[in-house]
Amino acid sequence: MNITPITLAEFSLLIKTATVIHSKNGRDRIFELADGTILKLFYGKNNLNRAKRRAKRFICNSQRLQKKDFESIIPISAYDCSEDNSIYIRYQKLPGTSLDALLKNNTPLLEKTAHFIYSLHQHGIYFRDLHPGNILLWDEKFYLIDVQNVNFHWLKVPTRRQIKNITTFLFNRSFKSLFSKADHKVFINAYAQSAQLNPRQTSLLMEKFKIFAQKRCQLLEW
Repeated sequence: MNITPITLAEFSLLIKTATVIHSKNGRDRIFELADGTILKLFYGKNNLNRAKRRAKRFICNSQRLQKKDFESIIPISAYDCSEDNSIYIRYQKLPGTSLDALLKNNTPLLEKTAHFIYSLHQHGIYFRDLHPGNILLWDEKFYLIDVQNVNFHWLKVPTRRQIKNITTFLFNRSFKSLFSKADHKVFINAYAQSAQLNPRQTSLLMEKFKIFAQKRCQLLEW
């Protein structure tokens, strides 16, 4: 995808009637434009090339996910604002609702989510920013967003990284009150079911998960 140069004045005009969806560190990061498309900022501080690398990785990851039959964002265009050391990616707004708004006390959906994440791992997809806010559900399909940090393995994701990824999903500071200990057990059992693990293997998976969970809680000062 070609990146179109844009001035700060042109950018200001572009977002004049936009709605800010997400801000971070005092800066607006994601906008919804008047036509319903989304504009996402990649900021390089004092290094525009850093922003370009992150933006290109975002585009490449979304394309690779779709080639593996996983739904993700569809980039439309990209803008280079060198005055601001920023790259902006414009893409179609995805349908659906994020899982953080749907999973509370919803055991069937939690089990379905575990099956989906197992499928990601089996296809070698390690989504480092995996959490309920980065997965949308619409028409019985899951959609992945904010896919800048995705690793693709040639084979399935190694077991240790699978468990680490599960822990990242279930223990996120922004969604601290979303999951209970009972939910953790439901998720692990559903994941084990997808993997066709026997009871002993499931127990081992649960024990490994508890070890990772304890470390994660210490890291987050849970």
